[in-house]
Amino acid sequence: MPDTEFKLARAGDVAIVTIDNGADHTKPTFFSRGALESLDRVLDELERAQFAALVLTGKPFVFAAGADVTEFPDVSPELAREGSRAGHELFARIAALPYPTVAAINGACLGGGVEIALHCDARTISSGVRHFACPEVFLGIFPAWGGTQIIPKLVGPETAVKFIVANPLKQNRMLDARKALELVEDAVERLERSPREERRLRVVGAVVDGDHRDVSRARQLELGVRHVPRAPPRPSPSPRRARSSRTGRPAAP
Repeated sequence: MPDTEFKLARAGDVAIVTIDNGADHTKPTFFSRGALESLDRVLDELERAQFAALVLTGKPFVFAAGADVTEFPDVSPELAREGSRAGHELFARIAALPYPTVAAINGACLGGGVEIALHCDARTISSGVRHFACPEVFLGIFPAWGGTQIIPKLVGPETAVKFIVANPLKQNRMLDARKALELVEDAVERLERSPREERRLRVVGAVVDGDHRDVSRARQLELGVRHVPRAPPRPSPSPRRARSSRTGRPAAP
């Protein structure tokens, strides 16, 4: 199976990180040990560099399909705990970045893919997405990278149990983009955002709109820096009132 990497690019002052394994959509991206090491290296760069915002996305048709279960048979209890801790620590570093972060869910988003997206400030989802779920319970395990804590806070415990437990037990039912949006919209109505969260969302809005020229200005607002527009240019003096640059007297008509 191709190795998954987190690939960093820059678009103006916005960091674009793509989850990619170099293969087409028939070979999804999974979070193996190597993938987490790649994320660790990219986070080092994201923490050092000066960016206005981060967009996290996937290769065409696939955002991320979660943990690499092919590594599970040889995992000891200690290695399992280590893997869980590593995921928590890496995803927490995304949440702690000093600038707004957006998960642009462009394709299948499962398990750890959902959890890494939840650690971003905001999420967008393509209307073509057909697979959005936490299927771990279907496999006899549970979301181990923050899903069981973040999802109830986002949508409430009843909806979280349905998403994390009931849906996987119903023939591994998954959400499409429309259902996923309904899930989020129900939560948004109950959210009470702080002024700081509102300012961060202004930056997110600029990123989502794709106008990178507005990102820096929105970032200034997020930091609490008042944007002062440039003064308009002074109009040229009327010919009648124009003065000679040499004498300072009115110029001859």
